[in-house]
Amino acid sequence: MKQLIYILSIALTAVAMRAAEPSTDVAARDDNKADTAAESQYEASDMFSTDRIFAVDSEGDVLALNPWEMLGEDDGLGDDFGTLASLQSELVDYASSFLGTRYRHGAKGPKAFDCSGFTSYVFKNFGMSLSSSSRAQGVQGRKIDKDEVMVGDLMFFSGRRGGQTIGHVGMVVDVDELTGKIKFIHAATSQGVVIQSFPDNGYYSQRFLQFRRVLDDDDVISLEARDNRTAKSAPSLL
Repeated sequence: MKQLIYILSIALTAVAMRAAEPSTDVAARDDNKADTAAESQYEASDMFSTDRIFAVDSEGDVLALNPWEMLGEDDGLGDDFGTLASLQSELVDYASSFLGTRYRHGAKGPKAFDCSGFTSYVFKNFGMSLSSSSRAQGVQGRKIDKDEVMVGDLMFFSGRRGGQTIGHVGMVVDVDELTGKIKFIHAATSQGVVIQSFPDNGYYSQRFLQFRRVLDDDDVISLEARDNRTAKSAPSLL
């Protein structure tokens, strides 16, 4: 009898010990949880390093910015192209908003324009200063060839009498790289602000003088405008 009790006692102890031990699957899951927790802790530590600054944009999204982005400065990685494209698009949109506005000699806008008054008014909205006459604008920036032309460049023409003296100016709004066809917006004497094609094998082709680029001219673009072109809107800190 005593021997039977002793054997039962040993058996019950073995069962109890086995029940207290976690199964292989449970142990594996616990190990995975521990590894995941350790990785999360590492990632959190890395995320809050000085390489990133957490911020919230105007739509409430959380952003992880590097110091360059937070300060709104150029990081030297060559993203000016995208900024220039954005500026060109905004120039076209703003200039096009005046389509149909009447022409009046000497008018500088916004209810009426002459040709140079129109270009100077449009560029002024983006912090760029063009002279008040087409002849003066014709020496600002730098002269470029037709195959270099891009949106935002200026086109200059002689006046009604022809010759080599600048008497009219417009702004390029589209360039067809396949055909070379250009569209430009300007304040025309008879039509007001309008978009026309070049070459037109007519009036403007006969009087065309030159293309000029002012978008990269420090004398045209104010310091504030240059800063705005490379700056990103700085969201609020968390």
